[in-house]
Amino acid sequence: MFERKNYCFTDFNTKHQGQSKSVKPRSEVALEETWDLTTIYSDDTEWEEEFNKITTEIPSLREYQNKLHNSSEVLSEYLQLEERIGQRVFRLFVYAHLKRDEDTTNTIYSGMYLRALQLLTLFETATSWSGSEIAAIPEGKMVIFLSENTDIADRRHYLENILRKKPHQLSATEEQLLAGAGEIFNNPSVSFSMLNDADLKFPHIKNEDGEEVELTHGRYGKFLESRDRRVRREAFHKFYQVYSQFANTCASLLSGHVNVHNFVAEVRKFPSARAAALFSDAISEDVYENLLATVNKHLPLLHRYVSLRKKVLGLDELHSYDLYVSLIEGVEVKYRFTEAKD
Repeated sequence: MFERKNYCFTDFNTKHQGQSKSVKPRSEVALEETWDLTTIYSDDTEWEEEFNKITTEIPSLREYQNKLHNSSEVLSEYLQLEERIGQRVFRLFVYAHLKRDEDTTNTIYSGMYLRALQLLTLFETATSWSGSEIAAIPEGKMVIFLSENTDIADRRHYLENILRKKPHQLSATEEQLLAGAGEIFNNPSVSFSMLNDADLKFPHIKNEDGEEVELTHGRYGKFLESRDRRVRREAFHKFYQVYSQFANTCASLLSGHVNVHNFVAEVRKFPSARAAALFSDAISEDVYENLLATVNKHLPLLHRYVSLRKKVLGLDELHSYDLYVSLIEGVEVKYRFTEAKD
């Protein structure tokens, strides 16, 4: 694998979104209002069995090292094997990630998630050599492979993308070291996720009816849509007061995240972390610069909208917590979880 991606999933379900004063623990939420992960694995036991099985199969990928240039059949066999194992690894990872997201305070699933991350690193390390080896196949031989093997031909874009990255690929040994550090590189992101999703505790605020209700990540957005400006203001300030208590921690985690990207960019001989990030998706820095220029050019339109919003809401000053409330009174559409599924 050429690079590690940060896989993120929106947390729909860690907090019950009703209007009870306190948030229900995940164990007390009605089953029909939770997501069904049995479509991935029937239970944790099946996950464990697959985890153990795939752990023993991953080393077989190394058997193809230094052989991919031998024939189109060998290259095809390897790519198919890497794809099959990769899909199974990612499936294990997704299940563990979603089980952790159900309740980030559950140490069992936090442990399962960390094991899945380790498995992902194991897979990336076992395949780290393949990119540089494929890129080293002479162009003439690759043309023959593409012409004589339909499976290889079907993977033309994938192979061309590997060749595109050739100037930034390292030796097989260096790629293996870099892949093995994937879990370390991901630590700032994982640490912030645990802080943000499990450790932060938010206070109660008064809703439109004057009732004390618990502020949560999920409820915060709804409070900002309240017609009562007091509710919006209180939710906004109390929400960020919690984060301000951990400002130094967040800054340190962000610094670590930035340092990782700068380090990888330097190792792969990119002029900057931005260039490396855009290169990953084959996007020119000119596109990025043009996007910024276009946004800045049309900022006056945004300023006009903000002025209009302030006027319609009848406010002397418009604050961040005034940007999400509807400009039209009397129109409020709500969907329960079960309705959204339908």
